[in-house]
Amino acid sequence: MRGRRTSVAAVVLALLAGAGPARADDYLEDPQPREGLMLSFGLGPALFVGLGNYSDFRAPGGSGMLRLGSKASQLVTFIVQTENMGFLREDPVTRVDSTQAFSINTLGVMLFVRERFWLRSGVGFASVSEDDRQGRTLDNGLGLTGALGYDVRRWGRWAINFELGSATGMMGNGSLTLFLLRVAATYY
Repeated sequence: MRGRRTSVAAVVLALLAGAGPARADDYLEDPQPREGLMLSFGLGPALFVGLGNYSDFRAPGGSGMLRLGSKASQLVTFIVQTENMGFLREDPVTRVDSTQAFSINTLGVMLFVRERFWLRSGVGFASVSEDDRQGRTLDNGLGLTGALGYDVRRWGRWAINFELGSATGMMGNGSLTLFLLRVAATYY
């Protein structure tokens, strides 16, 4: 029994020692280098947390993103991005349901730390709108975004990636922050 364990361990070590770099996309077209235009779109769940006048904004919701970019170097891509998020909320005083929409339009940068792992940040304009039976209210301010992402699968110029991030809108009377997990399709 002891000799059998030693033999299995030796075989495993030999396989590990002789293994070359793994390729995740063996059956698909090899990933192409990133160059020129980048286009990305994604969807996912989000958690909204508000401060100040938005302190009663705590709810789960959904988010969508459209990103357009251009490669500046092997590691850096400049991007223009719009993020739109929404959730339903019941006003604690009037008990009226309303739809909240949070939108951020930013200019930013994606930094590729590794071939498939990247960091993203951006600054721009944020707006919050509330639609209920009494009409629509709108507030604008500064928008900040940040995320880290991973290209799970790449083939040719396409990638499927996961993104974990946050977006903050700082308005005059408070701020609204959301935390998101997103799945996106990206053309590099």
